[in-house]
Amino acid sequence: MNNIKIKTLVEKIEKNKVKIEVEIPYDLFKKDIEQAYKKISKSLKIPGFRKGNIPKKIIDARVGQDYILKEALEESVLKYYLQAVSQSKVKPVVKPEIKVEQLEKEKALKFTVKVLVEPEVLLKKYKGIKLEKKIARVGEKEVKSQLEGLRNQFARLEEDENQVVKKDSYIVADIDYYLDNTLVKENSGTDYLLQVGSGASFGDKEKELIGMRIGDKKILEMSYPENHLNKKIAGKKIKCHVKLKAIKKKLLPEVNDEFAKTVGGFNNLDELNKYIKNETKKKKQEDIKSLRKIKILEELIKYNPIDIPPIMIENRSKELIDSFKQNLEKQESSLDDFLKMTNQDKKSFEKNYKKRAELEISNNLILDKVSGKENIKVSDETLKSEAKRIASYAGDKKDDVYNYYIKGMGYYDLKLELRRRKTLDFLLDNAKIV
Repeated sequence: MNNIKIKTLVEKIEKNKVKIEVEIPYDLFKKDIEQAYKKISKSLKIPGFRKGNIPKKIIDARVGQDYILKEALEESVLKYYLQAVSQSKVKPVVKPEIKVEQLEKEKALKFTVKVLVEPEVLLKKYKGIKLEKKIARVGEKEVKSQLEGLRNQFARLEEDENQVVKKDSYIVADIDYYLDNTLVKENSGTDYLLQVGSGASFGDKEKELIGMRIGDKKILEMSYPENHLNKKIAGKKIKCHVKLKAIKKKLLPEVNDEFAKTVGGFNNLDELNKYIKNETKKKKQEDIKSLRKIKILEELIKYNPIDIPPIMIENRSKELIDSFKQNLEKQESSLDDFLKMTNQDKKSFEKNYKKRAELEISNNLILDKVSGKENIKVSDETLKSEAKRIASYAGDKKDDVYNYYIKGMGYYDLKLELRRRKTLDFLLDNAKIV
């Protein structure tokens, strides 16, 4: 920005609170004074002078030197505050108290800042954390279970010669939904496929479909609780008019070499079994790794406790709750509806979010401290790769999302998140498996 540095002096005045004495040399501040003159010149109306071309002496005579200095201060104090914070390497968590100590003609600008900052993390132990040794084993029962899942995926439906609905029958039906005797068009339709007894469509009421034959009609009456997330049906009854059109049964394929070729181009069943076993093992290894990371974070907090300012917890908790509310609104619901449905009171809900916020803050502060001490960095290539991965889910807006993380406001947040992940991997590599 310029070659003239501001002067700062940091003093710790309370726990997690500092005072920063800031001095802006006049040679630097006078540029802000010049900008103030230009701004005022454009707003003043003085006979004989065009706006923007009013001499300084005339402006001084009209508004006074004090006004000019205050205008320059108002436009520049935030800029100098942020510069002082960066230079002093402190991290404020709330808005600062700023007191002007000197604001005079042709003299340095001086002000003091009092602000609550992030708590200092004193690392006592972070390497060699003991973790339980766990081995990812895959048994034959698990492989058979996976094969059974594949059989169901590749099963086909055919007409049931019995022509009577049984438990687990698949049926094709036209279904009309009525609410207060009015057809709900958006939910009604033809040729619905459902499995009787799965509970996916009508819950326990599906048992009433057992015994039906093709062409039969039946009305199922569904009652919804007062706390249902969908306000349109909460506390109401819906009548479902079902017309049976077809009854089908599921035919499962035989598990053999041909089946292996069908499901994934494997040469034989043995290859498929090995693939399932390896993939299941990989998944278990990832699960073990994830649990170890959780354990590391728990141990880090135990070994390196932090006294977090309550306002930090309050602010983060509010952010998390606001985000949760927005997601509920996208589903046309609200926090009150959610609390009713889950039988929670607001006080308990907020308490849980405060605990979550405190845990998140503790984790992040410790990880940031470790990454600084170990000089852990994230390359631009890694950041671009992650931004590309995230953007791949954004459809037509993938270019905008990518640029947001590469050039926009998301750059620093993503880089910080990636550095924390890398730091956690570093801690896992340096843990002691026993």
